[in-house]
Amino acid sequence: MRIYPILVCALVLASLSQWLVEGNWLGGVQFWGSVLSLQSMQGYVVAVPAFNPPLWSLSYEVAYYLLFGLVLLERRFVWVWTALALGAAVLLYPPSVAGGIASHAISVLALSLPWLMGHFLVRWKDSLPVTSPGLGLSYLAFGLVLSRCPLSADYYDIFRLTMFALACCPLLLSLTQKPGQPEPRQSLLLKLRPAVALSSLGLLWWLSPSLFAVKLALTVLAVAAALVPPVVLEKALGSLSRLEIPLVYLGSISYALYACHAPVMLAVAGLTGSWPPVARLLVFAGITLALAHLLERKLQPFVNGLLDRNSPRHGPSRIMPG
Repeated sequence: MRIYPILVCALVLASLSQWLVEGNWLGGVQFWGSVLSLQSMQGYVVAVPAFNPPLWSLSYEVAYYLLFGLVLLERRFVWVWTALALGAAVLLYPPSVAGGIASHAISVLALSLPWLMGHFLVRWKDSLPVTSPGLGLSYLAFGLVLSRCPLSADYYDIFRLTMFALACCPLLLSLTQKPGQPEPRQSLLLKLRPAVALSSLGLLWWLSPSLFAVKLALTVLAVAAALVPPVVLEKALGSLSRLEIPLVYLGSISYALYACHAPVMLAVAGLTGSWPPVARLLVFAGITLALAHLLERKLQPFVNGLLDRNSPRHGPSRIMPG
């Protein structure tokens, strides 16, 4: 009930955008394959809609919801899932099977490692060292460096994506722990900052195909993150508090923004090619925000209301926008 109303709108919008720009509609196989969450960017089962490519990730997320459902039924299943994910990432990725559901399953498992990290962080947060958001921001900077360090030519390189997720763990941990707990003066993560920075930068300059200017900027970022005290980073983060209201609003409509921004962008780009770039950007932003607001604040509450009326013994729906 949370996913499908906006997903169907996003697929209809992709088809309409394709018709406006190219004069043909989204194929039935792609439409229904996306409804069944079988789409992938690599086209292992069905290709992602050409006018809504970000929807490739939704099929993976739906698969993780189903896997976590099995974890809820049998807690020990998470260890089976973790073993399969590690095997897929280390031994089987990228999939050697030519297309089909097997390749899709391998890709889904390999990319599930960040989800599993989040699960274990929440499960073990009370026994892990207390971490501050400032220290977490330091490791986020190292993660940005690692995100530019692929081991293969594949855009969805498992190494760079997994290392980025791992570097985000201290920040995520700080957000799940109880506020107000004192951080140890010399925690292990604090001591490891210079070593992590050096190793990340070594991989950056050795492996990354990024431009020299990008490498230079990331080097400055990593060095600063290794040297600046976490408390200073937290103060800098606190200075952004005035952005809380607009950021919370964007978060509340973020699913609709994710699902619908690409077809709007491609339609605007295809129909307003002679317009000034600023005008095209304003049109795109205005239509996308208005559409996302309409879907999240009007369509989704209407669907939730139907769910409430059809399930009286279960009480009010807990499906909330965003």
